[in-house]
Amino acid sequence: MPAQARKDLAGLGLKIPPTLADYRKLRKDFPQPFDAVTCLSSSIPHMPDDEEVARAFAGIRTVLKENGILVLSQGTSGHAAAGCYGAPNRASSPR
Repeated sequence: MPAQARKDLAGLGLKIPPTLADYRKLRKDFPQPFDAVTCLSSSIPHMPDDEEVARAFAGIRTVLKENGILVLSQGTSGHAAAGCYGAPNRASSPR
């Protein structure tokens, strides 16, 4: 995933270093607080139980500045929308 993200970001001319990290342990990887945390195509709904979900949100909170925001997206990834991984291409299909 980070390799594809690097490629996609470079293609957009963005210099954002993608990092693979565990939501529950973000403070370990990111000692500095952030104004915002984004979880795009979030894996939070795939956590095994409510306790792990709560730990994930608690971990995210540890790296947010006071009044920081969390942006969650549970949409399809670009690959799924493009018909990869066996998913039908619905990006151009009428609804």
